[in-house]
Amino acid sequence: MATATAANTDGPEKWIAKAQHIVESPVTSTSVEEDMLFGHDLHLSSKPDSTASAAADDDERSKAKVHLDAAEKVILQSDPSIPGFLTAVSDGKYLSAVDEIIRLSCGGVDGGVHGRATSLLETAMSRLRIEFSHLITTVHSPNLDADRRFSRSLSVSLPSRSSELTEDFSTSMEEERHAVEVRGWYSLSDEQTFNLIPFEVISDLKEIADRMIAGGYQQELCEAYISACRNLLNNFLSVRDVDQLIIEDAQAMDFEILSSQARNWFRRSKLFVTDVLPRVRELCDRIFEDSDELKEESFRKATKGLALQQFNHGAVIVTRLQSPASVFLMLNMYEDLIDLQASFWGDSQEFICGEVEEIFERLEKMVRETLAEFEVAIRSRKLSKPRQSGQIDPMVSYGMTYITTLVGYSSTLNLLLHDDGIDGGDNSVRGESMTPFGQRMHVFMSYIELRIQEICTFYKDDDGLKYIFLMNNVLHMVLTVEDSGLKAQLGDDWVRTRHRQIQQYATCYLRASWSKPLSYLKIDGLLLGHEGSSSVIVAVKGRFKKFNLAFEEIWSTQTAWIVPDPQLREDLRLLILMTVIPGYRTFLGITYCQLGAILKPSKYLKYTPEDLENYLSDLFEGTSEKSNHLRRKLGS
Repeated sequence: MATATAANTDGPEKWIAKAQHIVESPVTSTSVEEDMLFGHDLHLSSKPDSTASAAADDDERSKAKVHLDAAEKVILQSDPSIPGFLTAVSDGKYLSAVDEIIRLSCGGVDGGVHGRATSLLETAMSRLRIEFSHLITTVHSPNLDADRRFSRSLSVSLPSRSSELTEDFSTSMEEERHAVEVRGWYSLSDEQTFNLIPFEVISDLKEIADRMIAGGYQQELCEAYISACRNLLNNFLSVRDVDQLIIEDAQAMDFEILSSQARNWFRRSKLFVTDVLPRVRELCDRIFEDSDELKEESFRKATKGLALQQFNHGAVIVTRLQSPASVFLMLNMYEDLIDLQASFWGDSQEFICGEVEEIFERLEKMVRETLAEFEVAIRSRKLSKPRQSGQIDPMVSYGMTYITTLVGYSSTLNLLLHDDGIDGGDNSVRGESMTPFGQRMHVFMSYIELRIQEICTFYKDDDGLKYIFLMNNVLHMVLTVEDSGLKAQLGDDWVRTRHRQIQQYATCYLRASWSKPLSYLKIDGLLLGHEGSSSVIVAVKGRFKKFNLAFEEIWSTQTAWIVPDPQLREDLRLLILMTVIPGYRTFLGITYCQLGAILKPSKYLKYTPEDLENYLSDLFEGTSEKSNHLRRKLGS
């Protein structure tokens, strides 16, 4: 064992006082020597009075020798190979014996006694160090159930193929629907809090630490703590093989396996920064509560290696998984590094900052490149024919989910994009007051809107469906913005402008879909003054027949269209009712007399206004099978 360092000037008195408190408690002894030792009122021998007799000096030396003999007996009889031998043997008499040896080795006693005590102190401290390490390394680790406890919270997934995002938003969206729910779950709840080491074990560790410090063995104590704590953390986090993963391995690794590595790393890093480090800090504070220097040195040396290993491992994974979906992994790593820096103080923090600076720079570069890749994916996506239901395009759904998730990282992204020059989009509307993140979101939104306009050109054969598609997708963007922090970035004007667009699209839909059937309900061209005229009757019959056919065609087609938002769906139905039903009632009332002269009028007057209202309530539900069934009913 290394030579013990000198104790503090006032250290012995302080720790002897603690030892005195321990040994004054009543115990049951089995020998005269132990009774004399553990029942003795411990104190440093006072400076000999110049008038004291030689007999008194001899008596003092005799008592010191008796105490030393008793302490030596307890020390040498203990078996360091038996776990817990120090804290359990003879009801804690080992620790009391150590207190006595510390007292005798501090001076004020016969030179022979002092020499023996100093030699015996080294043996006692060696055994205390063994016991200290044993208590830490053999403690039951809560991580035995970590995978089961934390896997339910993990909701980060990555595309199975890195090219999916740019080639098929539909497939990517389905796989990534819940991929970006990545915030708010990192730490354990209050009901799940844990301690790296049980409280009763910490108490024993504190007892040992007090005596090793009092005996001048601070450095040996610190080394024992660092070594044992590293082993404990390795077991807790199960990262013994992390340093095996290097860039070459990551490049050659199967994507699915690497994705699994990324998920495991993500869980470990959150656990390490938000739960483990604070508890290691708390453990150091309790064990080394009387020495700020030992607290910081022990914490730094026990954790810094694992911390750097953990984040270097993550950086290697992210390098391989660089894709738009992995930007959240990068941002979480960036924020974790900031939290990691805050966990260290003074020189330790300066050291950590220097070590992680390269990772910071690499992450910043990758985040910028990944966001640029997402932008390119939106802008350059190959257009394909959309679904014939007018519903929300997968690219729009995925893009908005992606963008709104970025809002949770707005502060971090403002740091990363602080000097990011952005051209294009409509970001000029809010001037220089817009944050870098806000500017980037404006550009993303502008490109999504541009793609919506390009996609709707596929509906050139049906303008009504085109406007349903536009309403669905623009409203999806608006509702997503209103339900997230994006509204603060884009502004109220952005939202109001899109609401006006939706109203305009609704008017255009009504004109495109219902102008034709409504044209048959006009009175123009009907000579209603010649009641019963065959030409009028023929004209009325023809108008009703054409209206019926046009209505049935619209109904059978548009019941298969989808308007997912309930409010928009009801608003559109109401708009149609307010336009079609009054016109139908008016035409029916004016031509009623002519209908009476028609043979089998029900063949032409197939619907009452109430029937039309009932049928219109089926629109935009996406019920194609129902439409086919009722098409036959309507055509019968």
